[in-house]
Amino acid sequence: IPINVKPPLPLCQAIGSHPGLKSLRLSNTGLGQMPSVVDRCLDALFASHSLETLDLSWSVFGPQTFLHLGALAVASPNLQALHVANCSTAVVDALGISPVAHLIELLGMDTTLTHLDVSMNRIDFRCALALEMAFRSNLKFRRLDVSDNPLGILGTRSLLRMLCRDQCGL
Repeated sequence: IPINVKPPLPLCQAIGSHPGLKSLRLSNTGLGQMPSVVDRCLDALFASHSLETLDLSWSVFGPQTFLHLGALAVASPNLQALHVANCSTAVVDALGISPVAHLIELLGMDTTLTHLDVSMNRIDFRCALALEMAFRSNLKFRRLDVSDNPLGILGTRSLLRMLCRDQCGL
């Protein structure tokens, strides 16, 4: 069902107050189109401590939003699956790094996440190195989707190194 609520904050607050919500799929809802309220919407969604699966794919997030999302995901006691496919804005930072790199760096501190979908986020070798560092010693982590990203040879090597480690759950 297409949902395009503007502003989305009341919807996010209603969803976040649900006492037993386990899975939430808000892909392609335009969540990131209103930068002034997106952080408050994420705060409201993560108010639900029962949330195990969150799909925010096809939203538009910049570096600050990814930082905020990463902090919320790490603090979430039950979040096991996070889907952020095709969420990086077209704007990259001064070094040319995809905004999703900010999320990936924070997820290295996560203890509950088992599945991450970062497909179609313009992840290159630098971001792949961040993935390697974040999940190289995480035995709980089981699934990673990096499809349709320009990893290149160096990025592929980073991911292969991560997979070869005994301490990696993938």
